[in-house]
Amino acid sequence: MLHNILCHACPSRSYSSSYSSLCIYPLSSRSLVLLQRTKKVAYKETINRKAEFNYLHKKQSGGSGQFARVVGYIEPCDDDDEDAKEGDEGFVFVNECVGTNIPPEFISSCEKGARDAMAQGALTGSPMKNVKVVVLDGQV
Repeated sequence: MLHNILCHACPSRSYSSSYSSLCIYPLSSRSLVLLQRTKKVAYKETINRKAEFNYLHKKQSGGSGQFARVVGYIEPCDDDDEDAKEGDEGFVFVNECVGTNIPPEFISSCEKGARDAMAQGALTGSPMKNVKVVVLDGQV
């Protein structure tokens, strides 16, 4: 009965919801193929209030090892932020370090680490957008 209804209505039928879709294809007069697919949605993450961070990196692998501390905060970034660059998906990195607590050659590495973290996101693993990262202090 179901086969007759589906075959006479149209050669293939598609039903979808917000999360998955179901496609029904008749193969012959007595058989059907059901395919269920999950829809791909381009989720984005963002934050809704300011949060401070104090990251400590210690790695001992023989010799003197590695040590670094980065202190700052992360906050939501508006589209009309003066530090925002065009085509940057709402990511702003600001260096407010005074002196040479973090040497200038390491600031680009801090920005790259922040960009990598924003690409993965914290909650669902989706990319983050409209985020401003401010580095206040550090130690090497």
